[in-house]
Amino acid sequence: AAYGFLSWLAMDLLHCFEKYPHNVGLDALAHHGGFIFLTSMQMSYEIMPVVAAWLLLGELSTIPLNVRWFLISYGKGDSLALFLTNLTFAVSFLVVRVIFYWRGVAHMLFSLRPLLIGQPCDAPRVPLYILMCAVTAAGFLNLWWMNKILRMALRVGKYKKKGKPARKKR
Repeated sequence: AAYGFLSWLAMDLLHCFEKYPHNVGLDALAHHGGFIFLTSMQMSYEIMPVVAAWLLLGELSTIPLNVRWFLISYGKGDSLALFLTNLTFAVSFLVVRVIFYWRGVAHMLFSLRPLLIGQPCDAPRVPLYILMCAVTAAGFLNLWWMNKILRMALRVGKYKKKGKPARKKR
């Protein structure tokens, strides 16, 4: 699964470079570059293979994000379909990139770390701690993105029956 994930990340990173700086920020470039680094490091040292699985699972929230960009690109930016897609994206992001991911970070720090640094594993400590710090930092990036997603969702407002956004009264 890790090689497929690296391929996906490399393709997505190239897409981000193509869209930078107009539609993609440095945070997305850091996310993709960092996850390529994390997966490569995990594969090189053969430690914590479950990390690649967490990162891959987090990409499930990318599916509604891609649908969102498709709808916007084809002029459906005010549609009910976009509203439902945005809702699906926010929920999937919350579940896989915040709740599940942070559960994994806690498991990594409090359950896996003691096992990995002791016998019989005796994992190399510097790569292990770099990997753990980077995985935790990626979790904070996910929290920052979740904050942005929530602020964007609250700013949009509710949709009318016609599927168009309601305008805020001033």
